[in-house]
Amino acid sequence: SKWHAKHPGLKLRPYSEDMREYDESDDDESAEFISLNEAARRLGVSPVTLRLQARKGRLPAVRIGRDWLTTPRWVETYRDSVQRQPAKAG
Repeated sequence: SKWHAKHPGLKLRPYSEDMREYDESDDDESAEFISLNEAARRLGVSPVTLRLQARKGRLPAVRIGRDWLTTPRWVETYRDSVQRQPAKAG
């Protein structure tokens, strides 16, 4: 990707250290990073929502300057965790 070309060899960790699903096997150097805008499009939610989830540590993501990046695998992990949560009573 263009991002990888600008940052060769940079190893990234998820923003939140308490992501239970994250382990060292996620350090696959061939992992493709996607923007939170792309992740939001794939999930059918607002990019603002995903940025908030990333800041709170609920969506594994890394922040480079103003940009938040995640991986398709981390998006799937997030989607699975959201689907497992019971709906809030309102």
